[in-house]
Amino acid sequence: MGHIHLQVSDVERAQRFYGDLLGFDLMAVLPGARFLAAGGYHHHLGLNSWRSRGGLPAPTGSAGLRFFTVHVPEAAVRHAIAGRLESAGATVTRDGGSVATVDPSGNHILLRD
Repeated sequence: MGHIHLQVSDVERAQRFYGDLLGFDLMAVLPGARFLAAGGYHHHLGLNSWRSRGGLPAPTGSAGLRFFTVHVPEAAVRHAIAGRLESAGATVTRDGGSVATVDPSGNHILLRD
């Protein structure tokens, strides 16, 4: 993954979702923003609430990001992530080896090989 920046309604909640459940490492904290990564990179994922704090997900049919994909080559790791998501009450859809979920701000994520 290159860099992706997501507007979220609550950065602390988003940090817990992407860190604790999906397994990204926290790399930097700024007022209203968090930067996370995999493999020690400076950041792959930016989360900010600069213009979206407390906001609702975009209405269906509006312009915007529909989903993004995170490549997780190991099936066992995808299965473990799906289990953590389900245990936390997150929406999880399994399709073959792929796992789809939605973060607390309504951003859709696909985990696949």
